[in-house]
Amino acid sequence: MQSEKFISFFMNWQERAIKYLKDSLYPVPTELNEIDWKSGLSSKTDRLAQHLCAFANLEDGGFLVYGVNDNATLFSVTKEQSDEIIKN
Repeated sequence: MQSEKFISFFMNWQERAIKYLKDSLYPVPTELNEIDWKSGLSSKTDRLAQHLCAFANLEDGGFLVYGVNDNATLFSVTKEQSDEIIKN
């Protein structure tokens, strides 16, 4: 039973991420416990570590969302930028 829950959890991560992102942007834009908007990479690795630890303490984790500014405006992330994010 526990393994089924684990498999279901990982199979549905994309659906959960999209739902949390929509919920954070509409009707009133606000970051949720499960979502952290990112407008770019920061050299403050200790701050990123704090966010990741906070997500680890949530039952279903959380998501870093690149392409959303602090004021909830959206922007495109280029292939080069996404490669840099993944590399770091």
